[in-house]
Amino acid sequence: MSETERDVTLNGQAQGPILAVSACLLGESVRYDGTDKRDARVQGLLAPFFQFRPLCPEVGAGLGVPRPPVQLVRREGELRAVGVEDPDLDVTAAIEEFARRFDREDGVDGLVLKARSPSCALGSAPVGESEELADGLFAARVRTRRPWLPCIQEDQLDDLWSRLHFAERVWIGHGLRSGHLGCLRPSWVYRLKGRGPGGIDQDPARSLEEALSRPWAEEEIARQTSFLQDDPALPEAWRERLANAAPEADPARRLGLLLAALAALDGDERGEALFLAFAGLTRSRDEAPAPC
Repeated sequence: MSETERDVTLNGQAQGPILAVSACLLGESVRYDGTDKRDARVQGLLAPFFQFRPLCPEVGAGLGVPRPPVQLVRREGELRAVGVEDPDLDVTAAIEEFARRFDREDGVDGLVLKARSPSCALGSAPVGESEELADGLFAARVRTRRPWLPCIQEDQLDDLWSRLHFAERVWIGHGLRSGHLGCLRPSWVYRLKGRGPGGIDQDPARSLEEALSRPWAEEEIARQTSFLQDDPALPEAWRERLANAAPEADPARRLGLLLAALAALDGDERGEALFLAFAGLTRSRDEAPAPC
């Protein structure tokens, strides 16, 4: 098995979800000029939690390496992928045929795609010489035909909430697809232990303050707290503490409580104490550490 297709286990549990990842981001030399775009964020933030399946729509479409570079243009109102140097070269049909084959592929729980790519971009591919930005042709079909499938670009991994929303959606979809809903728990572990720019472990106070600045933060905290309270593995003391947290309490306090409860669920005493401190609280002396 190749490095990019390695199996990942979480605490001895079942293998993690499968992400189809733009192969160039994994260091494979599949770009038009035979180079790669290896991205440390993909390995550092995602590899501990997910399996990778490399994907390159242009190579999959039979365009080869190296190949003439292509770009998106509008012709009669439709987006086409045509040669940068040879506008008569139109590879639209080949990329769309690859996308149709991908429609029939099972077992993929999410996609990590290359920004600005004429095949993979999520709303960031330049269209000709205009200021318009669009989905790549492959990404557009995936989002139309499989809108439930979580997708993210590598540059969006810098944003704490973006990557956590993506990870959670992937884990939930994987749980539903596999019929093993117990595997949803690692999505909470990921939420707690995300690393990298703005990651919680890197600078807790700064990253949590950044998270709280998001316009949807309060709604998200309430939703995640409700979800966590339904987890049968959560210690009863924490279930009561979350139930007693007033909805009108300071959002920072409620977020600290939420993340401390996640740490307790994972048996992480250090993390529990850290997030309780962020919430301005301490663990009761008579409260036993949560089991792993």
